[in-house]
Amino acid sequence: MAKIASSGEWREEELITPTTTTTTTTVAAAADASATTAVARRGRTVQVKDWRVLVGNGLELSCRTFDAGESPELGGGYLAAPRTHCLFVHGLGLCKEVMEGCVHSFLLQRPWFRGACTTFDLRGHGASDREILSEAGGNWWKYSADILLILRLLERDGWEVAGVGHSMGSALLLGCKVLGFNFSHLTLFEPIMFPFPPVINTNAPPALVAAKRVASFPSYEAVMTSYSQKKPFNLWNQSILRKYILASFHTTPPYPTIDGDSVGSGPISDIDSLSPSSAPTPPSAISLGPTHGSQLSLADWSETPVYIALPPPVEADLFVHGAYTGIFGLLEPDTESSITLVGGETSFWPSTLGKFVATKLQLKVHLLKGLSHFAPMEDP
Repeated sequence: MAKIASSGEWREEELITPTTTTTTTTVAAAADASATTAVARRGRTVQVKDWRVLVGNGLELSCRTFDAGESPELGGGYLAAPRTHCLFVHGLGLCKEVMEGCVHSFLLQRPWFRGACTTFDLRGHGASDREILSEAGGNWWKYSADILLILRLLERDGWEVAGVGHSMGSALLLGCKVLGFNFSHLTLFEPIMFPFPPVINTNAPPALVAAKRVASFPSYEAVMTSYSQKKPFNLWNQSILRKYILASFHTTPPYPTIDGDSVGSGPISDIDSLSPSSAPTPPSAISLGPTHGSQLSLADWSETPVYIALPPPVEADLFVHGAYTGIFGLLEPDTESSITLVGGETSFWPSTLGKFVATKLQLKVHLLKGLSHFAPMEDP
């Protein structure tokens, strides 16, 4: 059972939808089958708390909860039924901050909602702990196992739990469903899964791209300048891009240096032996030390060298294992209408993997006009 490792104080936060000119149809709106357009609302105040959950062997995940109810107390039973708790799960290589735009939009469009929303960093991402380098990356089932522990923690305290996922995050939520968790609803944006037997694909195009990713920059400002000029980041909401950079780049290397250079490239690791029927145990972890941009001086922003939290070889290894999970073959038709499947109109997914996923679940894909695979970052 997961345990709360540490918890900050509750603070009030005013929610504001990130400004965008892309489209009026949002990812958050897709969670409501009756919604056709987003209604931007500003000024709603909720309680926010940062906390860390211990999922095994000292590995802690960084979480952030937005509570729209009254007098929340994280842990010890503040999770009072019958309120709904929405767990938002980010995609591969990203962080919890990129889903916060969707959280804000979800809460602003639903002033009647008195539940809570939580985002968190997958292991090795953002402010969560990292595995030892030899065990990093690999099979996706261990990430679903982490999520399942958080879900059981929420369920134990009386919540009905809904899930909202993006890309890998959507696939991991389906993995939790396969492992037996009963969601009240799932809103899945382009779950990445493959309609063939599990396979290790060392030539997966995203893996080859990830392996060449630049692992360090002279400053946060240099990352912002670089990313804002290249796809897919140049299509992102600039506020979300800035949050992603501050959360996903740190002022110390993610792993010990080798010959004076931070770990940023290297061979892809061997396959591990996890399977859906096993009970994955998180390995030992390296605690994350540095702060990551909540309060930066101008000098910190423009002069301090930074390093990406998820090293390129680890990210590449995760892409290599994307077709190995076998989740697709374990899915069953959604006969209870408990899943909403969403895709971007300009994305590769609806006409490729999405067709197979939709057929397997016996669902239609709700397309978001003018948006790509990274819709939650483009127009939340």
